[in-house]
Amino acid sequence: MIFISKYKILINGCGGIANAWLNTLSEIDAEKPGLIEVVGVCDPIPSQFKKLENFPITKGKNIPTFSDASLAYKELEVDITIILTPPQLHTRYAHEAIMNLSHVISEKPMFIDMNQYRHVREIIKMANENDLVLVANQQYRWMPRIQAIRKAVREKLIGNVEFVISRFIQNRYHFNDWWRSQHEDMSQLNWWIHEYDSMRAMLDSNPKIVRAKLLRPSWSKIYGESFIFLHVTFENGTEWSFSAGQEGVSAYQDSNHTTFEMFGSKGAIRNMRDESPKAYIEQPGKDPLVIDLGGMIENENKLTYPPGWKITFMKTIEAIETGQKHETCYEDNIWTMAIAMCARESHRRGGCPVIVKEYMNLE
Repeated sequence: MIFISKYKILINGCGGIANAWLNTLSEIDAEKPGLIEVVGVCDPIPSQFKKLENFPITKGKNIPTFSDASLAYKELEVDITIILTPPQLHTRYAHEAIMNLSHVISEKPMFIDMNQYRHVREIIKMANENDLVLVANQQYRWMPRIQAIRKAVREKLIGNVEFVISRFIQNRYHFNDWWRSQHEDMSQLNWWIHEYDSMRAMLDSNPKIVRAKLLRPSWSKIYGESFIFLHVTFENGTEWSFSAGQEGVSAYQDSNHTTFEMFGSKGAIRNMRDESPKAYIEQPGKDPLVIDLGGMIENENKLTYPPGWKITFMKTIEAIETGQKHETCYEDNIWTMAIAMCARESHRRGGCPVIVKEYMNLE
């Protein structure tokens, strides 16, 4: 695709996650000179701006810095705002960007509670009225292994997927940052939201019914719960059981993309920590046929983040120029967020099932 414009980028938030975005934007600028320009960076902590000298896209360019995005919009013309603030502020800044006629790429999550969800529904309406693109960065969706499994499921390599059993454990992942310690659902919204989104993408279906039990272990050092027993029934009939924790013990740690098994009418798919995913196809009277689905990245579990940022960004440019919806646009990602919101509500109801469309008021 030949891109027709140069895009002026405002980075709103210059904390740890900005490193990944600044690196990504530097790579895009090197590959496609003239496509993008960082015209401003916002953060209330001035010392954060020192890192701008570490990345080619911003090094030596004397880029204007601001303590808040509202100040930046008064001085700058902005085409795309990348929102990298703490999650509690994502909804506010998405609204402000749209009000200033800027497209938006927001780090996940888009919102943190049902009040913000109602706000986001109005933001989506305003964006659509002004032909603006709203994107949630769900970069795990672009992992080669996730794409490989998604392809196998779509092609019904193991038949119709009826059940999925998955696990995710981090060892004593304590939430020390202030923004992580102020909300009970940060384990869901900061980490498991990737697993929710990836499973939706692989199954190519939206959640229908959610049941959940959230737990806080006796050794926890955080506010809220860091373990979950989750059960999701998808609209296509697949049942998904997800058990996860972020304060494990004895130094055990699972893969960032989870380990899981999918069981279908013709066989199973296993996604493992340090190997590529494999399909096991039943052969009557014989051992199962084993098919390596590929998609393993070298040193995958040593990476801080999977390399999907560039895909999110370039698909955003494509959506702006073609008018087609981004795969992880806000309208789509509401269905991912619905799993977290309905899990909280199910827990509040003592584990009772929550009907997604009913609770989230979705068509």
